[in-house]
Amino acid sequence: MCIVWNMKPWSQAEGQVFRLVDRLDLAFEPACLRFLDNPRAVDTPSAQQVCEPVNRKGIGRWRNYEPWLTPLKEELGSVPDHSAALDR
Repeated sequence: MCIVWNMKPWSQAEGQVFRLVDRLDLAFEPACLRFLDNPRAVDTPSAQQVCEPVNRKGIGRWRNYEPWLTPLKEELGSVPDHSAALDR
């Protein structure tokens, strides 16, 4: 398992990308850090987010869905909870 803390500041995003690419045993490409420069169309519900730089707008929104996430959390078991410090 590779835990990616997607709520860390953008200053740490490069390290997160390197860790994830390495964990997936893929070759790193500089385009991984320049996703906004990709000219291809994105046809998903998150298309608007893909066109924005990394930001803090979504931090804490998951709490709206917490009641439905309980079975998943129980199945995953103990995972460190750093969300309280990140919701600030």
